[in-house]
Amino acid sequence: MRKEVLQRARRIKGAASSKGAHSAIHFFTYQGLHLVRKKIYSLEKSQHVKQEYDVLKFVSSTAAAPKPLAYDPESRTIVMERVFGKPFNEIQSVDLQKLANTIGSVHALEFKKLGKQPFRDFHRIPSDQLKAIRKQIRRMETILNQLQRSTQPEAGAIFSLIQEAIRLSKKRLRAKKPAFLHRQFSVIHRDLSPRNILVDRNGNIVLVDWAESAVGDRAVDLAKLFATNHFTPEQEKEFLAHYRKKIHDIGLVDRIFVYKPLSVANTLLWRIQRLNEFSSGTKHPSLRAKSWRRKSITRIKEMMVELRESYFQNIPARLLSEGISAVDGLA
Repeated sequence: MRKEVLQRARRIKGAASSKGAHSAIHFFTYQGLHLVRKKIYSLEKSQHVKQEYDVLKFVSSTAAAPKPLAYDPESRTIVMERVFGKPFNEIQSVDLQKLANTIGSVHALEFKKLGKQPFRDFHRIPSDQLKAIRKQIRRMETILNQLQRSTQPEAGAIFSLIQEAIRLSKKRLRAKKPAFLHRQFSVIHRDLSPRNILVDRNGNIVLVDWAESAVGDRAVDLAKLFATNHFTPEQEKEFLAHYRKKIHDIGLVDRIFVYKPLSVANTLLWRIQRLNEFSSGTKHPSLRAKSWRRKSITRIKEMMVELRESYFQNIPARLLSEGISAVDGLA
């Protein structure tokens, strides 16, 4: 079956159904099965194909992810089942209990070490949640410094918002440090944005695009979920009430509180980094897709407004306007 599916996938021609920064998606059918071929363009990202295939196999028992069918290292391709559903943000009334159960079933896969993947091919290290968040902050600060040196001065207002978000998370971390002194790690998705949470016609919830998954702090997932999906305090409370029936995690709410501004800033930083790579011509031509650039620019502007409205109301509106104007120059 695996061999035949790969042969069929290799014969696919024509434009991709969708494109990302490093990959292309094609939908096709084989023996009555609705399937997805995901192909990675970038050689430097080729290991992500194996990572995603392995993690899909690992979480397949939870029904929270598409079923993987085949992996081809030579063409950097995964074939998996296709999930028919609408993105989370397009559903008027989402069952938060089902959402909590779906994410909780993944977070129940626990580990005592931190690392990119829970498999033998990837090195993992003993750690605690405090070391994990400090490592993330250092990584973000390094990327930010690199971008400040390589991006036009007009983008300074954008970076000011990101710096403020990092400072706020550091301040919150000092106040909530005891919540991070544990070794409670699990499989995490790391990109629970609306487009990666699909709701099918029966109301079942499936998480897609596991390329960035890792073993890490559950609070990373939930901070991203709450921040990028615009949960109200009441929705967060309801979600966590259901989630806690499945997961016992000391200090979880405090860690989510610390990670929230960091989560929005990290996503903002990633998109700016991709656009900057496009501008310098260092990435695959797929990044030149006008639709990808247009969506990224729109999302960057939205996230800048979110950061100011949610965390930094005291930042002058003028600074925000200058930052938003500078975004167009990044592409």
